Amino acid sequence: MKVGDYVRTKFGQIGKLDYINEYNIYIKFAKNIRVIAKTEDYKSSPNIIDLIEVGDYVNGHKVVDIAQAPKRAVYTEEKGQIALIPRTKGDIKSIVTKEQFESMEYRIGE
Repeated sequence: MKVGDYVRTKFGQIGKLDYINEYNIYIKFAKNIRVIAKTEDYKSSPNIIDLIEVGDYVNGHKVVDIAQAPKRAVYTEEKGQIALIPRTKGDIKSIVTKEQFESMEYRIGE
């Protein structure tokens, strides 16, 4: 893990690693910087595509499957059909994690 890597917290937030010291890592999000302990659960990778999980939304479409090697791709559901988004950095414009989506969701009848 190094400065500039992407980080996904246990709460589903994705940001960029800004600074590391002996005890903490500092993650830069869109509007702020958050400090988390090195012992906290998180995933990191130099490639943001490695942090995508089934249930997340990529480019506005729900991820329904993630292909493994040799074809690294994200399968999304668009208008009831399955689409393929190649897992290259340039193809991914936005990500909303399933945790972020669930935190904003209002369910009727519950």
